[in-house]
Amino acid sequence: MNDYELEEKKFFEDVSFQRLDVLIWGPGDPEENDDDAEAKKAYEKRCLMRATLREKYPRARVRFSEEIKKRNPEMSQLDQETFDAKFADLVIILDIGRGADLELDHFTKFSWFRTKVYLFVPQKYLDAPGLADEVYKLIPEKQRKGYSPEEYERCDVAKVRTLDIMEIVAGLKGLSY
Repeated sequence: MNDYELEEKKFFEDVSFQRLDVLIWGPGDPEENDDDAEAKKAYEKRCLMRATLREKYPRARVRFSEEIKKRNPEMSQLDQETFDAKFADLVIILDIGRGADLELDHFTKFSWFRTKVYLFVPQKYLDAPGLADEVYKLIPEKQRKGYSPEEYERCDVAKVRTLDIMEIVAGLKGLSY
């Protein structure tokens, strides 16, 4: 390894210990009494994303919005999530459920949101023209990540691609210090 590669490696090791606030939006907990195996599997994928990021970035706060205590009992869930997203360094959306679709549709109206969101969605939806595609196009192309059914099954999104995104965000934040 040459000096440049060593210096770069050290930089990315160092930034993995900085403080970052990360939200992961996606399928909610289907509850233990729910018999929907797909819903359980989708929630497990979201939990795996969180666990993977927490392991590699131990000082980062990687959370789901539903884990954040509401600051004001009069505030709606949508208002609360607006504040959660505003103060996060990164918002990752695993868009495989109706709730994530609604959040994405609502929050893309904010330019600040579009700069910090990364979207994981089945590739077939990114390839299909229509209303959903118009919403997806509001997010910069490099932040829209399609995946295949095979990648989903292997957990590539959770174990590899989420880490790649976090490395970019952590690295860029590290450069600003």
